[in-house]
Amino acid sequence: MENLPGDVLSEIFIRLRAKQIAQMRCISKYWNTHLSQSSFIKSHLDRSIHNNDKILFVFPTSDSLDVEQLTISPFIELPNFIELPFNAQFKCFRREVIGSVNGLICFKYGPSLDSGIIYIWNPSLSAVLTVPYSGSHRVGKYMQRHFFRFGYDPKTDDYKVFKCTEGVKYTGLGYDPIVGEKWILIEVYSMRKGSWKLINQKIPSHLKMTYHHYHICLDDLHPHLHWFGKNETGLVIVAFDLSTETFREIHLPVSIRHDGEISKCIGVLGGKVCVMSRVLDNACEMWEMGEYGVTESWVKHHVFPPLSFINSAYIIPQGFTLDSEFIFQVDNRGVGLYDPVAATTKFFRFRGETKWSCMVVEYVDSLVWVSPSK
Repeated sequence: MENLPGDVLSEIFIRLRAKQIAQMRCISKYWNTHLSQSSFIKSHLDRSIHNNDKILFVFPTSDSLDVEQLTISPFIELPNFIELPFNAQFKCFRREVIGSVNGLICFKYGPSLDSGIIYIWNPSLSAVLTVPYSGSHRVGKYMQRHFFRFGYDPKTDDYKVFKCTEGVKYTGLGYDPIVGEKWILIEVYSMRKGSWKLINQKIPSHLKMTYHHYHICLDDLHPHLHWFGKNETGLVIVAFDLSTETFREIHLPVSIRHDGEISKCIGVLGGKVCVMSRVLDNACEMWEMGEYGVTESWVKHHVFPPLSFINSAYIIPQGFTLDSEFIFQVDNRGVGLYDPVAATTKFFRFRGETKWSCMVVEYVDSLVWVSPSK
């Protein structure tokens, strides 16, 4: 079999799981060389993304270390290797999922939301990278808070961690202190380079940051991270280009600018940026941006997931699957998937403890290795 041409080997091995392929690499140098090529890794990832077998990971946004696994397809078994890649020695520590792309999950674990160690983890290969601490920061009498995003830059084939540090120095006494100084520091970690970089361009001063965890990374044409911000007119989308490492502001439709961001999420549906929002009677209102960055191209779609099987359910929008299904949390009981084409909803009940707040990540089998390039 070692004498088979490379294209024939690819057709055979591409059907295997990432963990099995990793074992095949150990058989011979020829197999290791062929199965480690970036072209094969990308082809295997593309096949995983377009495969109908799906698993959802549910990470509680709390002190809990439980990781829920929900099998969407009846033809796939739950993997038995989904364990946190660190020793949870302190129950008081908090875990925050930063993002997931191409089978890599980025999260932070530490004593508080503003401190801790960042990990980039590939569950398929049981591989984890510990991101070094960033070197640039201010000290002194500043109240600091941080938020992170995680995405992929296809132009450089690089996975990046975005870090925003906001510092405020107060003056005065009593219950109404005065802001004496305020600053924002932007840093980006490159997994390819294995180092942090200070970003010179600043977030526009008229924008106020929000710290909700929902984010997206678009296709090769628009490799941006997105999150909600606020300006003088209300809610907006802040976009960070992972290739040029610059910011831009995207305006939302007027009707949803003045609503809070808690019951909304940003996602990609059919290659388009979308905002899903919970409205009255638990209906989900979805807006699609037809042309990227053009405010006038937003189009509204009304979606009402049929939840007659659950009485008085409270819906929290979570995003979209790779198969263009709507993901939403149903109270603290489980996760729902709505198919807009068939107009049907599937409900998957949590197996473990109830979760009032969680982040749902779609699992993709991946050969992407988590280490800086040599």
